[in-house]
Amino acid sequence: MDEKQLIHIWNALQTMEASNYSIFIATDAEFVRKRAKSLFNNMLETEGRIVHIDWGAKGAGLVGGFWKVVMDFLVLAKCDILVLTSSGFGIMSSYLNTNVSHLYCLTAHALVPCSRYTVNDFYLGELLSPF
Repeated sequence: MDEKQLIHIWNALQTMEASNYSIFIATDAEFVRKRAKSLFNNMLETEGRIVHIDWGAKGAGLVGGFWKVVMDFLVLAKCDILVLTSSGFGIMSSYLNTNVSHLYCLTAHALVPCSRYTVNDFYLGELLSPF
């Protein structure tokens, strides 16, 4: 995902009433997390190292990173509005989220409404990881 695509997400989130929503970003990209923190005062975040479950991470903070993955997934599965990218992590959470009132899928050129039943029409191919 590049900055041009992210602009669609940032614009959509900035139009939401800050008093009605808290922003939660689940990402494995540090630049996305930092940008979100600079844009949104009402952002919630789970503690822990950013790890990708497919990449065989090693080193300090791995246990905290694992718990961050679990918590991020659970929060995504419970949120009211969910914005998906081509991440299998987010897609899987959308299948479990029966409470989502608005689901949006990021395409190359726009953020479009979708549902947990149509999400695979937007993201073809490997569900979790191409590796």
